[in-house]
Amino acid sequence: MTLPDRIRAAIAPAHVAVEQTPFAKGMVGGTIGRAAYAAGLAQLGHLHAGLEAALGRTTDPHVA
Repeated sequence: MTLPDRIRAAIAPAHVAVEQTPFAKGMVGGTIGRAAYAAGLAQLGHLHAGLEAALGRTTDPHVA
């Protein structure tokens, strides 16, 4: 199994759960309001900041 396939399999349950949230349903359905969209972007900003910080600390040459 390739790395992308392993990652997909590992996160599949979480991915399905996220797809069922009102935010995701609103995004897909085109019914999300501006305030909810802005809040979602802000949350993604926090997520990406954490990921980038962790990437900055890694010494794994496969990740860098």
